[in-house]
Amino acid sequence: PDPAFEREAQSAPRNFQRSTFVGAPLAARHRVDSQRQRLIAAAAFAFLASLRQTMFRMSILQAVLAVSLLLEASAFAPTSSFLRGFTASPSCLTISAPPAASSYPSLSMAMTTPKASGTSKKFAPLPVPGSNTPVKKTAEEKEKEDKEEWRMDLQEPEIESECGADYVPLLTALKLGNYEEADQLTRDLLIFIGGEKTRSRGFVYFAEAPLLPMKDMQTIDRLWRAYSKGKFGFSVQKDIWNSKKVQGDFNKFVTEIAWNVGPCGGCEKQCSGCPGTLKRWTAVGSRGNEYEYDLVKAKKGHLPLTSALRGTYLLKRLLSHKAFGDAPVQGQALVTAKGTELFPGSL
Repeated sequence: PDPAFEREAQSAPRNFQRSTFVGAPLAARHRVDSQRQRLIAAAAFAFLASLRQTMFRMSILQAVLAVSLLLEASAFAPTSSFLRGFTASPSCLTISAPPAASSYPSLSMAMTTPKASGTSKKFAPLPVPGSNTPVKKTAEEKEKEDKEEWRMDLQEPEIESECGADYVPLLTALKLGNYEEADQLTRDLLIFIGGEKTRSRGFVYFAEAPLLPMKDMQTIDRLWRAYSKGKFGFSVQKDIWNSKKVQGDFNKFVTEIAWNVGPCGGCEKQCSGCPGTLKRWTAVGSRGNEYEYDLVKAKKGHLPLTSALRGTYLLKRLLSHKAFGDAPVQGQALVTAKGTELFPGSL
């Protein structure tokens, strides 16, 4: 036999053993590496699952915290929709049935205030802002609120004009109870409806008063009577002027409607038939105006004002206008007492 063949045959088992000896650790090493990779993948999966669950819980906590903050903020917002179904008392705040079950989540909340023994009444818990707890109002506040409500709820009177006059400013002032501004707007309107001459001149002569448009004079009087519960207006003043108590006497008239105050200045007392001193008038917004612009405090017929600086001719002509009835105005026009001041010029 060939010696080379024999040497190869003899060395073959040894090479096989060597290859087996070397290959066994490599296979085991591959198995270990694959197991390690699976363990790493499982750990990564578990970590991601835990992280996802943690984030979900945190999102829930954030949502709950956000809702709590909104509810606390809504307690100080009267118009907030979160508290529409809430009812409150000084000691507790509960939630009643919501207006619509589909619109609001089912919530329940109670905020209790511990009662302290021997606590003074002035330290009693205050009503929760935005709740339905009624707040006690003073007599003045109730009276003022009642005055405002009836004006706003009143149906607007008919407004007519023969010369295109704008009555919205007067209507608005009377609706808001701003009688001082309404008084000035009335004088401005009389000058406007008088025509081009009165507008350029800036006032109305007593001889022009009966010629003022019928519908416009009726509109002015209608607005005054409507928004004063029949207490103010030219027709109201005409009724007082023709009353049995006054009978067309200017001195008695200014006393009846409180246009005068104190003696006339000629003596220290107010004599019978003396008109006294007419109250001082100043422009709107100025100090020193002595006339009364409060509906409750003012006497009947106190407004609107008419200039008497040059006598009572203008007043009498205005009151005798046919817009306020066909009944004639009693008495004669009189000149005011010396030194009286109502407002400068005529209307």
